[in-house]
Amino acid sequence: MRRFLTLLVLFVIFQTNLFSQNNLCENSLPFCTDTVYNFPAGVNAGTAQSGAAYTCLGTQPNPAWYYMEVLNSGPISIYMYSTPAVDIDFSLWGPFTNQTSPCVAQLTAGNTVDCSYSTNWNETADIPNAVTGQIYILLICNYSNNPCNINFQQSNTGTIGHGTTNCGILAPPVDNNGPLCVGQTLNLTAQTGPTGCTYYWTGPNSFVSTQQNPVITNVTLAEAGDYFLQVIVGPDTSNIVSTTVVVYPVPTSDFTLSLDSVCIGEETTLTYTGTGSPTATYTWDVDGGTPNVNTGPGPHNVSWASSGNVSVSLVVSENGCTSPPTYLPVYVKTIPTSTFTVVSPVCQGSNSTITYTGTGTANATYNWNFPSGNVQSGSDQGPYQVSWNTAGSYSLELIVTENGCTSDITFASVEVWPLPIVDITTDLNSGCMPLTVEFSDNNNTPPAVFVWSFGDGTANSNQQNPTHTYTNHGTFTVGLTVTDTNGCVNSGSETISVYPLPQADFTFSPEVGTIGLTINLNDSSTGNINHWTWNFGNEATPPTSVLQNPSTAFGSTGYQTITLLVQTVNGCVDSISKQILIVDITIPNVFTPNGDGINDFFVVDGIDLVENCSLTVFNRWGRKVYETNSYQNDWDGGDLADGVYYFIFTLPENIITPVNGTITIIR
Repeated sequence: MRRFLTLLVLFVIFQTNLFSQNNLCENSLPFCTDTVYNFPAGVNAGTAQSGAAYTCLGTQPNPAWYYMEVLNSGPISIYMYSTPAVDIDFSLWGPFTNQTSPCVAQLTAGNTVDCSYSTNWNETADIPNAVTGQIYILLICNYSNNPCNINFQQSNTGTIGHGTTNCGILAPPVDNNGPLCVGQTLNLTAQTGPTGCTYYWTGPNSFVSTQQNPVITNVTLAEAGDYFLQVIVGPDTSNIVSTTVVVYPVPTSDFTLSLDSVCIGEETTLTYTGTGSPTATYTWDVDGGTPNVNTGPGPHNVSWASSGNVSVSLVVSENGCTSPPTYLPVYVKTIPTSTFTVVSPVCQGSNSTITYTGTGTANATYNWNFPSGNVQSGSDQGPYQVSWNTAGSYSLELIVTENGCTSDITFASVEVWPLPIVDITTDLNSGCMPLTVEFSDNNNTPPAVFVWSFGDGTANSNQQNPTHTYTNHGTFTVGLTVTDTNGCVNSGSETISVYPLPQADFTFSPEVGTIGLTINLNDSSTGNINHWTWNFGNEATPPTSVLQNPSTAFGSTGYQTITLLVQTVNGCVDSISKQILIVDITIPNVFTPNGDGINDFFVVDGIDLVENCSLTVFNRWGRKVYETNSYQNDWDGGDLADGVYYFIFTLPENIITPVNGTITIIR
């Protein structure tokens, strides 16, 4: 056993000389009370662990760390000094159960056993009552920062210490690279033990290794816990040292979206579904969404101001473990606009053109509202032609929905002007041709524009109150179009009935009459006649008649006037007058054509005004000796001898019965 201790002391001295000093608490070296220690002090070798409360040591330059495990209970004094003599300091803590775990947070005033911050070159650290199994940690500092060696050993002067430390095979300090995350590699480390020693590691999940620094890849939560090390040299076995491995689970970054397709400005809710705790670090990337930065697990409501495909991602970090990112896509849809233009003002009954100017496509749904309007044409996106029957101001509305995104409502107004009032008045609505009608419009005055059409093909009139004469019969539609100062146009109409005039006419027979001869009148008038008025004059019997076809006789010779007035059922009249020749014919029975100017010609009285009278003369033997169809009282007997001759005298068209008899020529 003493041989091993000698080797151990040599090993420790070799190690301290080799590594200068153990400047981290976690790498402290074992101290044996049977051994004299000597090591070169560090110069410019940093300070002790930052943040720890090192009791009386305000600063801790060039630290060197040692630990001791009490073998026999009792007081222990450790004497230390420097060569050459320079200022050194120390602090002593305990008791602990191991040499590494106190290094983080337990080196406090409450655990301080002894401490010196003097300017001395030598110091003594006392443990008044060490107990078997207890572990104490010793920090020695080269405060002077000058090159020197520091020596220390158990002191047998002053307070006599009879407590001892374990000077057997001491297990070297052990450590690990934790805390780790699931999936990382665990590195167990042990400082080099005694020459020829065997390392024997045990740990969770049935772990066993004889390597000095074992490696476990792809650790799981099952590898978390305490790992123990013993070193064995021949038949000797060291104390057991341990290191605690902390393995944290890697948090997952799973999350859900309430909507994976949203409209611009519409929110989707990000809900975390992974394994991270509320205190984990959550790094969200919402790809330009609002809010741009989200911390914590949420839920978070996010929206986007522009359309397109975006990606939301999350990385979760906890206990130094970072999840792989989770990505979820979101499609941000464009909200269609609902703008439109309106042609306004318009006149009552006229079309306003309503044109969509927004961003919706033909596939969108268009919810138009044209209050009281009459849609003349248009559907869906439009354009529309809309009219209103009543003047006033109307508010039009449009909402557009596409791909589930609904626009704001757009309002626009249209002003509808009233039409001018058209009321045609006339002095006559019907009458016989030619008919003159006075037209008037009393509801509008210039500068309104008037256009009258009279329906008979004549030129229009622009007067407000025109007069028009119809020269043809028929039913005519009179139209009036009025354009007011707003340009609004209205029309009205009126019907004018113009009745045709009858055409009075008649014939009579015979065409030449004699006194007292019955003259027969025959009406040949045209038109829808229902009344006849005849006037034959006072010399006729009867002088008048209301028969359609009357008879009369004249009592005097000459041209007698016959007048016919006819009237239609519509009261239209026409008249015609004709003359009939009434003659009193006297035929002589003798004439003396001897050239004495007296009775030289065969003269038939009363035919002076009658044309086309025929005369035929025969001798007594029946031979025709004279004939003419237009006798004018001009036959002088020619070269006929005196004697009796036979004649036939006929008025035109046998107006009267032919007259025959004898005529004697005497010269």
